[in-house]
Amino acid sequence: MKRVLILLLALVAGLILWWPLRLALPPGLVAAQVDGRLWQGRISDARLGGVALGDVELGLAGGDLLRGRLAWRLQGTRVAGLAWRSFAGLGADQLDARLDLAGASPLPLGEASISGLSIAMAGGRCTAAQGSVVLATAVPGGPLQGALACRDGTLLLPLVSADGRNKLDVSLHDGRWRAQVALGGIAADQRAAYQAAGYALADGALTRTLEGTW
Repeated sequence: MKRVLILLLALVAGLILWWPLRLALPPGLVAAQVDGRLWQGRISDARLGGVALGDVELGLAGGDLLRGRLAWRLQGTRVAGLAWRSFAGLGADQLDARLDLAGASPLPLGEASISGLSIAMAGGRCTAAQGSVVLATAVPGGPLQGALACRDGTLLLPLVSADGRNKLDVSLHDGRWRAQVALGGIAADQRAAYQAAGYALADGALTRTLEGTW
């Protein structure tokens, strides 16, 4: 039995040392170049769901192996923190990021500042989530702010402007995402342009819903 255990430990160590990092990337993450092995590497010009993450250095957090998961400490131009994956799911711990969403969505979004993001997903369902988000927009009313949460397996991010006129509700469940925006701070003479872009006028606010798969 002892020999079997030693053999298994040696096999795991060998996989960590020699398994190419590119084979361990989570779904939706693409990069211009991936260098290194599972225990240490670099991802160049990384993008997640169309959002640029820049260049990211990764180093394996060995202590998380005792928790039955592979975890990497990330340090990059736009993101820093811990990302992990296991047989049951994937997630992040205490992750901070500054992401430019302007070219990644048809909505009038700018830079997103994410602080203290911790999230766990299993089987496409949210099991834990926390962290704050400040999202710049190209509309009057200032940035949108909110906090991540889980409810009935759905990851929720409700964002609202300081004056309460502009709102963006984002949800993710079973690999499908949904974004509902309501803009109440748009002047009447500017509404036509938004309506031509797909917004509908309801109760004095311009609304639009986007959906897709992750």
